[in-house]
Amino acid sequence: MSEVFEMYDVRLDHIGRGRGAMLLQTDKGVRQIRATTAGEKRLQAEYDFKEHMYLAGFPHIDRLVKNVEDELITYDRYGNPFVMRMFFDGRETVSYTHLTLPTSD
Repeated sequence: MSEVFEMYDVRLDHIGRGRGAMLLQTDKGVRQIRATTAGEKRLQAEYDFKEHMYLAGFPHIDRLVKNVEDELITYDRYGNPFVMRMFFDGRETVSYTHLTLPTSD
């Protein structure tokens, strides 16, 4: 896995595990590395959409991070594909149930 970490422009301070991914404490904030089955085309569409949302004023979204070769997918020595995302600590909200959404009562 070290070859995957080395492909990103971050300095690692701590590596942890969470929900099928690795959570990295870096000099640029918390990042998540996860194996992916998504193709380059789908990831590029997600990247473009989330960058647009970020520039529109939504800073706390899990944007994809490109590696030092300006690619979204990074392969380990066995050919397994991984992606890095910006990650944010905080409480998750499941928006499909009204029980987790705040009300304006």
